Amino acid sequence: MKRDKKKQAGLFFMILGALAFMNGIPDGIAGSLLAGAVIVIGVSLMKRAESTEEKRVGLFTFLFGILLFLPGVPFLIGFCFGAACLYWGWRMIRD
Repeated sequence: MKRDKKKQAGLFFMILGALAFMNGIPDGIAGSLLAGAVIVIGVSLMKRAESTEEKRVGLFTFLFGILLFLPGVPFLIGFCFGAACLYWGWRMIRD
């Protein structure tokens, strides 16, 4: 395989993307899934509520899910960065 600058840059981006994925996957995915589930439960509780108290419980659950989700935002940014690096690196290697 001939190693030109484009393939070397592609390999660099592939390694960078893989490292970004491995850095945050165990903690970040679990936290994001938990927060997403709590948000969905809160919204469904608000939609099915028949009284004011049930709506308050749904709203509280929704807000609690948002608070759980906020620390996961840097993980999501890193996850998107890792995916983009893997994609660009793969395209550079394949072309």
